[in-house]
Amino acid sequence: MSIDANGLQSLCNLPTVTGLLHIDEYGEALYSSIDDDQLTEYISFVAGMNETITEQSELGVINRIVIKGPGEENLILLKDSDATIAICSEKRSAPSELCKKVEAILKDQA
Repeated sequence: MSIDANGLQSLCNLPTVTGLLHIDEYGEALYSSIDDDQLTEYISFVAGMNETITEQSELGVINRIVIKGPGEENLILLKDSDATIAICSEKRSAPSELCKKVEAILKDQA
């Protein structure tokens, strides 16, 4: 998932996006607008578990994970073979609609 600084800024500027983390295949942060270290660690953990979840679930390749928290935000992880983009968003936004916008920006970056 190749994305440049302009693409990252476009993602951060989407309505209802409250934070963004771009991590490589090893879980290292390439870019972050998230100030919460615990949340960053959690996102890296979930992204790292994707391969195990894929193998155990028999659902095929999982490239999108949506976690709806009990608070005011959702967490969306979009993963490919070499990177993950995690987006925190206000709960009032529909994850499917936000994913479409994010995927359109990522497609323009390709």
